[in-house]
Amino acid sequence: MARFSDSRTLVKLGLWGALASAVLACSPATVRATSDASTEVSTDAPIDGIDADAIGVICRTYGRDFCSYLNGCSPTTFTSRYGADVGLCPMIYAQLCENILNAPSTAASEATYVACLKQLGPKGWACADAVENENAPAVCRPPGTMPAGSACDVSEQCASGFCGYRPGSACGTCGPPPTSCVETQCPTGASCVGGQCVFPPGVGQSCGGGLNCKVGLACVTPAVAGGTPSCQPAANEAGAPCSVNGSGVPSCNFYAGLACDGVTGKCTTPVPFGDPGQACGVVAGVDRSCSAGTCSRGVCVANVLPGGSCVLDGVPCSAGTSCIVAVDGGTSGTCKVHGSGCR
Repeated sequence: MARFSDSRTLVKLGLWGALASAVLACSPATVRATSDASTEVSTDAPIDGIDADAIGVICRTYGRDFCSYLNGCSPTTFTSRYGADVGLCPMIYAQLCENILNAPSTAASEATYVACLKQLGPKGWACADAVENENAPAVCRPPGTMPAGSACDVSEQCASGFCGYRPGSACGTCGPPPTSCVETQCPTGASCVGGQCVFPPGVGQSCGGGLNCKVGLACVTPAVAGGTPSCQPAANEAGAPCSVNGSGVPSCNFYAGLACDGVTGKCTTPVPFGDPGQACGVVAGVDRSCSAGTCSRGVCVANVLPGGSCVLDGVPCSAGTSCIVAVDGGTSGTCKVHGSGCR
């Protein structure tokens, strides 16, 4: 486990009490997707490893509680990203936390992570934003001091708040978030569509062509010929009318655990998931997603786990990791959390 050079502990920093309070206050019970009104306080088991170094304790706690929050916000989204492996998400986010805290000139600290944990809820990092990793509270993404053009490991080092990575690169460069994704990966929450970084469109905005709507919305194609597809509220109740392809009426809210039954034309629950090798897409008339995988040509393909071999633009790595190539200009690499290999 990574350590500070002076082996500071949470007890020495006076943060242990604050951390314990944050843990008790920030782990939600099940929350209906995109709605934070029913967020409740959970009383998870106390943190173990009280004698561990400060970084190890805070990062294990952050990984556990942030992933618990994501799962509470949208169990279906969590399953699609991490499957039944309950330890995968906490491991990835704990590693990212360690990389951020150990990066030179990072603005993040144990204190900012404690404060960030307290923001997990409707008055801070709301479910709809956290699920898409957007609009994080400032304390969760503190900007650093390194000027534009500086080599960086993580965004928390940069005065701009953004460390831009070339596809496949472990190291990045501080600068403003890009609009083009031809040479630099898009900022968190944005997708690369047609060579441009685009954030999910909101209600009434154009969609389709690889551009997905914000959480809780669906891309609907007007019944009138020649109409432009736009984002509209997704069907949010079991039994509500739906369309598997968004033609004329919205599809069902996947984040809320609903899938469209194309035979009955109504939303059903729970969302069916396929394991690697099983069929996905519209199966027997019902939308079927993949568990910890990607639907490729109608078949679920498992995402590559951290440490596994990958190929750029090939099968995706697990959510929260990227394919880092071994040689500049190469295409083969290993799935890693950013910030792991720059120092």
